[in-house]
Amino acid sequence: MKIFPNNENIFFDQGFNQYKAILIFGQDSSLVLEKVLLLEKKIIPEDNDASFSKITLDYHDIEQDYSVLLHETQAMSLISKKKFILIENIATSIKKEFKEIISSYSSEHLVVIKAGELSPSSSLRKFFESEKDLAALPCYTPDKIQIKQLIFKKAQEKKLDLPRECVDFIVKNSGGEYSTISTEIDKILSYSEGGDEVTLDVVKEILSASSEKNSYDPLIKNIISGNFISAEKEFTKLTYSGVHVVAISRNIATHFIKLLKVKTQMLQGKNEKEATSSIRPPIFFKNLLDFQSGVKKYSIQDLVFTINSLTKIEEKCKTQNIDSKLLWEREFFAVFLEKTAIQP
Repeated sequence: MKIFPNNENIFFDQGFNQYKAILIFGQDSSLVLEKVLLLEKKIIPEDNDASFSKITLDYHDIEQDYSVLLHETQAMSLISKKKFILIENIATSIKKEFKEIISSYSSEHLVVIKAGELSPSSSLRKFFESEKDLAALPCYTPDKIQIKQLIFKKAQEKKLDLPRECVDFIVKNSGGEYSTISTEIDKILSYSEGGDEVTLDVVKEILSASSEKNSYDPLIKNIISGNFISAEKEFTKLTYSGVHVVAISRNIATHFIKLLKVKTQMLQGKNEKEATSSIRPPIFFKNLLDFQSGVKKYSIQDLVFTINSLTKIEEKCKTQNIDSKLLWEREFFAVFLEKTAIQP
């Protein structure tokens, strides 16, 4: 059963109880984790954890021996504990043995599966969307309405009242992954905890500072300029700090998609300034010259090629049994040096 965004509140209030297994998936890994933790909190109350136990399984281990999952779902606990069974590192395509175990078990244990982005053709996604006693909860990148709801929720928790112009500015200028948006809102709300007034100028300053510290900017800047030795150094910094190769590829692709949007609008008659101004969230003013350089440097064909290549890198990182850093280094030169390192 597919859970639609407008039914999420009902689902988390009480609806999840009717499902024996729940798939939580999406492009935004931080939002997926947020939903998993919210569900866990609903099922395992902090003040009464004696009745539930949490068990985490890796799908790779399950595929090696399906009795691992069968035991956890079917076995009765000696002390009558219910189980919150979390499955991680799931494949996009699942085998019939896995389906049979999930379909057949009838205990009070709850199986929750955490997954990344799944296409509509994914057998895992189709399975959970088609079965009545299973639920599939997609996690999309927060839209403007959801960002506003998040602001009000966080402000209410801190018993703070943000001016409307501040809320509107945050909504208009925030974007990206859930964790990034949430952190920016927390910074703004924390400012007022000391008794300081949150004004529009304060909000602008905090958001500008956050954009300035965007760790992906130096990497993207060096790629645009064709400085690939420096780009590789920036890539190494990101991976050493714990950033996954998939996140790096996705952020670079997002930048090239913005360039493609501008080039397409220019092809349809808009001038460069008008087309760039239409990008949401807006290009940070300190990054504007680098962005304009990319608009001038790349053709639509080059941008499409790069976006497609980055998508393939992400797919290979998820599906191939190879170190993701080595895979990126191999593909990096093939994509950027061979095709997009355009000489002036």
